[in-house]
Amino acid sequence: DLTLDFPFNTTTAVEMQSLAAQQRGDAVYLRWSTLFEQDNTGFHVWRGTSASGSFRRLTSEPVPSHSLGGAGARYTWTDGTVSAGVTYWYRLEAIPSGQVFGPVQATSGRWLFMPLAPAR
Repeated sequence: DLTLDFPFNTTTAVEMQSLAAQQRGDAVYLRWSTLFEQDNTGFHVWRGTSASGSFRRLTSEPVPSHSLGGAGARYTWTDGTVSAGVTYWYRLEAIPSGQVFGPVQATSGRWLFMPLAPAR
């Protein structure tokens, strides 16, 4: 019947289970896990300084997919190019589907300098 409008939905390439960013020392560690991956090559990591601002891609090559046979997998990635005391926002882009996950937030390490006075 050509008079009916039937929506066509494609299966998503990646089903994300969790995504987190955590500051440790002078780096931010990203952790994520997937429940399902279909034809996923890997993930690009993007970073911005606000949730709604512009993001810059940090990875020159995708973080490779660890999924076997479409099953989910766990991943970690470290951003060692952060400045102390700055809040960063991260997104993941699945390759080649272009799905975007995030953003998640982390504040890089804050350093406290306390001069020492000589003991008398």
